[in-house]
Amino acid sequence: MARVVVVGDLASDVVVVLHGQPAPGSDRPASIATRGGGAGANVAAHLAALGTPVVFAGCAGDDAAGAGLVAELVAGGVTAAVRAVPGAATGTIVSLVERDGQRSMLADRGANLALRGR
Repeated sequence: MARVVVVGDLASDVVVVLHGQPAPGSDRPASIATRGGGAGANVAAHLAALGTPVVFAGCAGDDAAGAGLVAELVAGGVTAAVRAVPGAATGTIVSLVERDGQRSMLADRGANLALRGR
């Protein structure tokens, strides 16, 4: 079977499912989960789960979050070709999900901005 190479973002996804009515100036109940993400990393992880040999190429910060996300990919069967970018933070995406399913995403791409073709 051919190996697939996925080039893209690696990030921590923070998914916030909002409950109750908006409460400006006050608390609003929510369910919050953090997991590995980034479009490219997600594709690579799904391909590996299907048994496809896959390499993920991307960038991460030189921080604990980046190391953990890379370890998660490797544990899932992905071969990681990830460059740690000195002094950069690993990307984080916060997704706010309303009761009706509408979502707003807040993106800090972090070290992903160092990924460029030459």
